[in-house]
Amino acid sequence: MTKKIYYLIRIMMLLSFGIMYSQCYPPGSAPYTGTFDLTQNPGGNYYINSGTGFLPNVPAGFKLWITGTADYSFDTNTFPAGSVEVCNGGILRSSTAMFTTSVNLNRLTTGRGGVLNVSITGPTNLNSFFLGDIRESAVVSFCINGPVNMFSNYWINYVGSPTGKSWIVRINTPFGPLNASQRLVSNSPNVLYVDYGIYSDPAARPSTPSLPEGHPDNPFSDNGNCDVAGVKTDLINYIDPPSTGTICTKPGATTGPPLTIKKFAVSTLNVSGIDERLNSVIGSFYLESNSKGLVLPRTITTNVISPVKGTLIYDTANKCLSLYDGSSWGCIVQTCIDNR
Repeated sequence: MTKKIYYLIRIMMLLSFGIMYSQCYPPGSAPYTGTFDLTQNPGGNYYINSGTGFLPNVPAGFKLWITGTADYSFDTNTFPAGSVEVCNGGILRSSTAMFTTSVNLNRLTTGRGGVLNVSITGPTNLNSFFLGDIRESAVVSFCINGPVNMFSNYWINYVGSPTGKSWIVRINTPFGPLNASQRLVSNSPNVLYVDYGIYSDPAARPSTPSLPEGHPDNPFSDNGNCDVAGVKTDLINYIDPPSTGTICTKPGATTGPPLTIKKFAVSTLNVSGIDERLNSVIGSFYLESNSKGLVLPRTITTNVISPVKGTLIYDTANKCLSLYDGSSWGCIVQTCIDNR
């Protein structure tokens, strides 16, 4: 009898874990190539998913996503009129520590897997310190160089899942005492606070408690020296923990009895009768659902590194299913066969 190995996984549960560097901008968004199409009404959605640079001036009504491996800088004194979101591996950081008496990033969102970092140079008194919105599994970090007095509450606004959590992390710098006595860092208990900085007075700490290094809800290490890259690595490892298993391979069998067929199934239907349904198909990978579809990776062909023959994606540039035939990419299109 054929041995069947299958896993009955609820698709929505599977998707809830997410994968780093997947798409976080909406379908139909365009890659930013240096200009915004100002004829779009309402404004369009654009994304940058690689490289380094300076945040462009996003027009009002438009939105730009910083994602993937992109690492961009911004000037808060001239923050864009449009909306910006950093997510899924992207980094957005202030280009210089140019804040004076206020920080207001009202049109900025730090989304899942995104890292925002701002630097503040003292001595200064911050009458307003607002770092925008934050979703679940995201981190906003800040560094202080020189004495800073903080006079505002609610440094970030939580807009994520009711059961999720995100973080504000103060990265340690050798000369950056903070006075934030009795301040609340967020309007939500979903935002956790991690503080690796120094204080000139223990009573100057915020009223929001800081999670110590090694706490189960604190995935961030005290790397010091305003280490933004280290914050990103810690966040990614929290969302998508590195595998601790070992991959083992050996040459395929060329002699002996035939190997048994193994099947892998993903189903949203009742498990009753799964054996009969699997027996009715020959393939090794079986999907079934009355209300869900198969979503292929949504990207552009130039983003796929070293594709192999048979690689299939949804090409967001050409808006089609694209197949790599071993030498080039091409849209799968409907055609007619005359001799039938």
